[in-house]
Amino acid sequence: MLVTVNPKSDEILLTSIPRDYQIRMVNHGNQADKITHTGFYGTEDTIGAVEDLLDIKVNYYVKVNFTTVIKFIDAIGGIDVYSEYTFRPVKMPSYIVSKGMNHMGGQKALAFARERKAFEEGDNQRIKNQQAVFEAMIKKATSSKTILLKYNNIITALSDYIEMNISSQEIRSLVKLQIAKSPNWKIEKITLKGHDSSTGTYSTGSTPCYVMAQDADSIAEAKQKINQIMTDGE
Repeated sequence: MLVTVNPKSDEILLTSIPRDYQIRMVNHGNQADKITHTGFYGTEDTIGAVEDLLDIKVNYYVKVNFTTVIKFIDAIGGIDVYSEYTFRPVKMPSYIVSKGMNHMGGQKALAFARERKAFEEGDNQRIKNQQAVFEAMIKKATSSKTILLKYNNIITALSDYIEMNISSQEIRSLVKLQIAKSPNWKIEKITLKGHDSSTGTYSTGSTPCYVMAQDADSIAEAKQKINQIMTDGE
């Protein structure tokens, strides 16, 4: 997920790239692969592929795992998430997600964000749910000065489960901005589109595997939207 933030216009854009989306491995001779496979080679390969795909510069990254999500959401007192469907997550069958707003702790939010088998749209709906969880996290974390002032304790508690290149000074500046300005962030969400394909990749060699082939119009639309968010308020 690429997050574009404009603190001048109070806008945030979430751009999701499907896990099987076809990209170029710019650090490996521009060979074709899918975005999820870049994780085999390291963060810089993932960043390079995203920068090449969307013609942007990624300034910061945050790398998390399942435990990070659970602990962060629990640390901020849970989140309120809107679900488009009523369903039981495969990873937590005892829990029923109701259509509409749901208050979720970390474990429930993770089960909600990981689910795909319960939906006809499969991974497309999972992406929407992941965006809904991320949006809820942003809204909860920025809505309370109490939570904002505890940011250092929260980050310290997550230190074993998070990797990022944002300095403590930069985080402090963002927190001060949020407290002083109290912006009402406008959050938009988009997802790159593509079509089913099968081909060999850098990771699999000549052995074909499923990939989501690129849709040029979708990529162009995402580039335009990212640029718009970046330049608003200038």
